[in-house]
Amino acid sequence: MGYLALYRQWRPQTFREIVGQEHVTKTLQNALVAKRISHAYLFCGPRGTGKTSTAKVLAKAVNCQERTEGEPCNRCFMCKRITEGSSMDVIEIDAASNRGIDEIRDLREKVKFAPTEGKYKVYIVDEVHMLTTEAFNALLKTLEEPPAHVIFILATTEPHKIPLTILSRCQRFDFHRVSNQLIMDQVSRIVKAYQIEITPEALNLIARAASGGLRDALSILDQCMAFCSNKIEEEDVAELIGSAGESFLFALVDTIIQQRPGEALKLLDEVLQKGKDPRLLLWDLLEHLRNLLVTKVSQNPSALIISTEEMMTKIREQAEKFSLTQLFELIDVFRQYEAEIKWSNQPRLLVELAIIKGIKNVGEVEGAVSTSPKIKSSPGKGVESNSGIKENPQTLTFAEIKQRWPEVLEVVRKTKITVYAFLIEGKVQELKGNTVLVGFNQDCTFHKEKLEEKENRELIEKVLYRVFGRNLTLQCITINSDKPQRESKKSSEDDQLVQKALELFGGSLVEIKD
Repeated sequence: MGYLALYRQWRPQTFREIVGQEHVTKTLQNALVAKRISHAYLFCGPRGTGKTSTAKVLAKAVNCQERTEGEPCNRCFMCKRITEGSSMDVIEIDAASNRGIDEIRDLREKVKFAPTEGKYKVYIVDEVHMLTTEAFNALLKTLEEPPAHVIFILATTEPHKIPLTILSRCQRFDFHRVSNQLIMDQVSRIVKAYQIEITPEALNLIARAASGGLRDALSILDQCMAFCSNKIEEEDVAELIGSAGESFLFALVDTIIQQRPGEALKLLDEVLQKGKDPRLLLWDLLEHLRNLLVTKVSQNPSALIISTEEMMTKIREQAEKFSLTQLFELIDVFRQYEAEIKWSNQPRLLVELAIIKGIKNVGEVEGAVSTSPKIKSSPGKGVESNSGIKENPQTLTFAEIKQRWPEVLEVVRKTKITVYAFLIEGKVQELKGNTVLVGFNQDCTFHKEKLEEKENRELIEKVLYRVFGRNLTLQCITINSDKPQRESKKSSEDDQLVQKALELFGGSLVEIKD
């Protein structure tokens, strides 16, 4: 026989060998011990989490002649036949290519026949959600009352596409994504068996790239073993999966906090010249920022980030350079572009825009407002905030505030629409020093009170800094409504018209009462 892929060589042969699905294997073992075997099972979950492998182990267990505590022996005739894939009583069906009603009708005819070798005839239907509606309807009656010697095991990655009438007739088991730590442990065991050395950083990168799918991890490892021979390092794994690697991410994020857009774009260009995928770079960058955020807020970040101790030290050091609000701003910017890049024909441009906008927002908004106290500036002198950006030394006038107020409203609208709805009811009244006075009519007291809340007021002050480049304070005031004034003016004008009419035509005023 030719070479078998690692995920086939290391396919679990017992319930004990299935990784990360104890809630499924324990339930099935207990059911086997208690002889409470169902006629239909539904295994659903992400790809590469062990659905088909569990189905084959269950098929062996129900037919095993020497079963112990629910585990197949893997020594008897039936276990060997099923492991080799030569048993006539275990039928695997790919629903993606056998999805029509004719195939299901043929299956209905065959289930009537008794098993030829074992006690049960087991049908494993993979990707069952691909069946047509007519095929599901044809399967319904057989699935509800199958012959006593038949067990159906349906596997799918999309259970929401299966009709409720089918779901209600099956015992459902949800397979979870395998944790990074369990994937790393399994990969370590395999490379040890092949006497191949692998670095902790490479292990971590393989686990992250697998996204909870053990089969994906073993496929990546298979490539690495062919590429690296005796030692697998992080750079080798990054080269194969298209990732830029941790060193690039640390360097890029450093240029962002230091506000060096030119150097950041140069780093990006060097990586893209090596053929890296811009979409994957953005995804990696978001994950790196998530690690920084977790480190910033958690007492024990090592429990939430799967990484080496050396890498955790570097993450902690870089996290200290950021404030929480700076990280919020960066994550928000990259998240927006990450959603857009999937459909873009120019992914590189979007990554560059994300980096430049991230640097701009961190420097202009979060760095100055959230990490430092208010700074009083004297006329004619520029004030430098903690973010390294100097305020505009020119005197800010009320006329400029009034002229650019629509710009302030637009930024607030894009940031938080509810705050915009309150602020739009106000009108800029005056600039007193570094305080912007916004007036509200007496019937807008609710709007004024909402804007005076700390969270909303700070948001507007951040926007003011972003638009005008200096620390400004917002103050909301109540002003008299101009409605009585307008009515008085209108009344005065009416009186003048009446007097003019009396002069021209003569006569006198008469009061008419209803």
